[in-house]
Amino acid sequence: MTDVVYFLAHQAAFYQHRELLYSLRSLEKHVAGVDQVFVVGAPPAWGSSGLALVPECDPYDHNKDANIIRKMLLTCRHSEISEPFLFVNDDHYFSQDCRSVEFPFYHKGEIRAAGTNREYNRRLANTRLILEERGLPTLNYDIHTPILIYREDLQEVFAGRDWVDLDGPGVVMKSLYANSRPEIAGVYLPDCKLGVRVRDGLDFWEEKLQTRPCWSTGEYIPRLVWEVLERLYPEPSFFEEVNR
Repeated sequence: MTDVVYFLAHQAAFYQHRELLYSLRSLEKHVAGVDQVFVVGAPPAWGSSGLALVPECDPYDHNKDANIIRKMLLTCRHSEISEPFLFVNDDHYFSQDCRSVEFPFYHKGEIRAAGTNREYNRRLANTRLILEERGLPTLNYDIHTPILIYREDLQEVFAGRDWVDLDGPGVVMKSLYANSRPEIAGVYLPDCKLGVRVRDGLDFWEEKLQTRPCWSTGEYIPRLVWEVLERLYPEPSFFEEVNR
């Protein structure tokens, strides 16, 4: 059995953590072999006693990835969490049946600049430079998919490294971790993140998304995407208080 870990920030949730609600529904529907589910950070208002809470803050206002790495290192020191555990973002949704401990390590090809976020692109460049200096692969595992975390391995990767600034904005966690483990056989998967520009209809996306192992939503979620989520994951999960 494998535990599942989600991170939530303490700032006000724009959608009242509805993304997490549907992610948990997708987890319960499609993922076998799950033991406990942990939320590291702030609990959702609708959460049931089925969610185990690990309170943590996000001290780095300038660096989202540093907050993620900090929480991950703290999580890896919790002996009650399984080895390994499956790390899932609150906006990740499973769309095919799988086993938690067998979840593949997905990447989207070589690390390169992505989008217009200058600081994030600098973190990608820093990560690639470190990997090249070590003679390691430079695949981008910071794709919008869950990832298995082996606690001791991750702590070893980040031990003694200035992951907050690193002469700039820091590093990205998943790519540095996964490329540093030579036993990982990465699986290529094009990213799939439904955002404000999504087109086509409800039936199209319901069919298309079920051909993928998982998918994600953007920062702003249009009505069509909420309808897709409700169509795919209509049943309340064990992790939500349905009477609230």
